Amino acid sequence: MDNLLISLADLRERKGVRRLLRKALSFVLALSIIFLAAPPLSRAGVPRTIRVGIAVTPDFKTVPNWRADFEKRLAYASRIFEGEFQLRFVPFKWYEWPTTVGREESHVMIEDLMSRFPLKDVDIMIGLARIPVVPKGPIRDPDVLGLARPFSGYLVLRYPQNRMYKIQEETALVHELAHLFGGVHTTDSASILYPVVDRQLPAQFDAENHEIITRTRTMDFRRGLGSLPSNVLQNLLGSYLKLAATDQPFDFYYSLGILYANLGQYDDAMSAWKKAASILPTQARIHYDLGMLYYRLGSQTESIRELMQCVQCARFRSENPQKVLALKTLGDIYMGQDNFVAAYQAYMRGIALEPEDTDLQTGLAIISMKKGQFADASREFEKILAKDPNNVKVLINIGIACAQMDRLTESERWLNKALPLAGKSSEVIEIHNALGRIYYKSNKQPQAIEHFRKACSMDMNVSCLKGLAQIHYELGQWDDCLQVLAKVLQIDKTDPDVYGTLATVVMQKGDAEGAIGLFREGLRYAKDNATAAKFYKNIGYILVQKQQYSPAEKEFQMAIAKDWNNAESYLGLSMVYLGLQDPVNAKEALKNVLRLDPKNNKAKEMLQSVEKVLKQTPQMDVQIQGPQ
Repeated sequence: MDNLLISLADLRERKGVRRLLRKALSFVLALSIIFLAAPPLSRAGVPRTIRVGIAVTPDFKTVPNWRADFEKRLAYASRIFEGEFQLRFVPFKWYEWPTTVGREESHVMIEDLMSRFPLKDVDIMIGLARIPVVPKGPIRDPDVLGLARPFSGYLVLRYPQNRMYKIQEETALVHELAHLFGGVHTTDSASILYPVVDRQLPAQFDAENHEIITRTRTMDFRRGLGSLPSNVLQNLLGSYLKLAATDQPFDFYYSLGILYANLGQYDDAMSAWKKAASILPTQARIHYDLGMLYYRLGSQTESIRELMQCVQCARFRSENPQKVLALKTLGDIYMGQDNFVAAYQAYMRGIALEPEDTDLQTGLAIISMKKGQFADASREFEKILAKDPNNVKVLINIGIACAQMDRLTESERWLNKALPLAGKSSEVIEIHNALGRIYYKSNKQPQAIEHFRKACSMDMNVSCLKGLAQIHYELGQWDDCLQVLAKVLQIDKTDPDVYGTLATVVMQKGDAEGAIGLFREGLRYAKDNATAAKFYKNIGYILVQKQQYSPAEKEFQMAIAKDWNNAESYLGLSMVYLGLQDPVNAKEALKNVLRLDPKNNKAKEMLQSVEKVLKQTPQMDVQIQGPQ
C-alpha cells in the first residue's frame, strides 16, 4: 500500500494541495472498499483446496521479503477466488528453479517450468522470476508480467527489477490464476480479465468469465479439458465464441481449438489452431496438434509438414512426449508409404529420446519384416514380448513373421493368443485374416474359410475377400469365387490381380471372350511391365486355344516387348508359329525358352519334334530373323 499512495506530506507542499488530497483520500477509500468488500473466507459448502507448488528463481530471491510478500499476494487472490468460486489456494511446496532462460519470453519460461516440475504432489505450479527491464507504458500481462497456460496447471509470474505498485502485483496474480481456469481477455476495463494492468483497480470478474471459471473450477489439471463433461465443454465454447471478437493471444485460440476438437468439430479446430500458429509459429505443441489432426483426417502430406515442425521446434523436456509421439506417427506414415528409410530414421530419432518405448521398437522390427528379414524381426518381437507379453500388435506381427518362415504351428499359437486380447476391431480383423492365410497354407480349408468369413463379417475388406476367393478357386468353386471377387471390385476397381483371377475363372467356365475382356480391363491398371506382360501372354494362350494364331502372335510379341525374360511368352510364341506352319521361327522361339529355362522339358520335346520336321523338309530351312 505504501508504494501505491502518494505521500500526503508532499501533497500539502504542492499547488492545489486540497484537490490532490481529496483525490488521494478518495483513492484510499476506494481501495479500502475493495479490501473490505473482498469475499469472506467461506460460504455455504466446502471450498476446493488447490495445492500450490511455487518454484523460485535465484534472481527473484534477491527481492527483500519476497516469500512473505508473495504469500500475502496469494492469500489475497485466494480470498477472491474462494468467495466467487469456492476455490482456496494454499502454498504447499516450495522449489528451487535454477532456470537459465530468465531473459527469454514468458512462453519459453513456462515450457522450462513444465519440464522441471511435473504435477505430482501439487495441483498447480507457479514460477516466480524477474525481468531485467522496466516496462514502458501500460503493462500487458501476457507478454511481460506473466503467462498462464489455460487448463494446464502452470503459470509464470515475472516482476521488473523496479517493484511495481502493490495493486499491480496482486492484480497480475489474480489475472493469471483466472487464465489458468480458462478465463479470457475482455474489453471490460473493470474486469479482472482486462488485458492492461495500468494501476486500475479491477473489482470483479465480468459475467462471461465468471461463468467460465464457475464451469471449470472442478478441473483436474493433470487431465486438462478431458476431465470435464461434454455439456460443460459445449457451454465453454459458447462463452469463448462471445469473446473471440476481442484481440486474443495464442493461448485463447489454442484453447478454442481444443474445445472444438473435444466436441468433434475438427474443421473449426483446424481454423483455431492455424490462427494460434500464426501468432506463435515456434510453439511445438500447436504443430503437434495440427499434425495429429491432419493424420486423423487422412491428410498425410499436411500431417508430415506439421509434425516435422513440431520436432524442429521442441526444445524442452516437457515437450519430449509430444516429440516422441510426433516421430512415432511420422514413422507410421512413412511405413504406410513403404518409405522404409524415412520410417527407420523417424523411429530411431524417437528411440534416442525414449529407448524403452515398445511402439518405436515394434516399428523398427516391422521394418525388418517388411524387408524380408523375418528371423531378425521375430527375435526383436520376442524381446518386446519379454517385457510386454500381452502386446497385441507385437503378437500379431510375430505371428505373421513366423508364417512367412513357414513356422505355421508357432504362428497359429501367437495369433490365437492375440485374439482374446485384441481390443480394436481392426486388430481382430487382422488376426482373422492372418489365421485364414495360415490355415490355407496348412491345407485346412474349412478353418481358413471360417476365419476369412469372420473377418469379412466385421468389415468387408479386400484382404478377407481375396482370402475367400483364393480358397474357392483352389477348391474349384467357380461361382463362389466369382461372387467374392465381384465384391472386391466394388471396393477397389483398380486391382489388376483381381481381373486376372476373374478372367481365369471365367475361362474355366468356358467363356473365352469374357476372359479376354477381363484381361484387357486388367491391362488398364497394370502397375509394371511384368504384370502387363502376364496379361498379354494369357490373352495369347486363349487365342491359341481358339486357333486364332495371327492375333495370338501380336499378343505374345507385346508380352515379350514388356518382359524379355519371360520363358512362357516365348513358349506361347512357338505354339503360334507351329500353328502357322512356320517351324523355323518356332525353333528360334523354343531356343529362347531353353536359354531362359534350360530345364523346361516341354520345350525340349517340342524342339526335338520341330527339328525332325525341319530335317524332313530341308527346303524350308530358311533363316528368318526371330525375336531378339
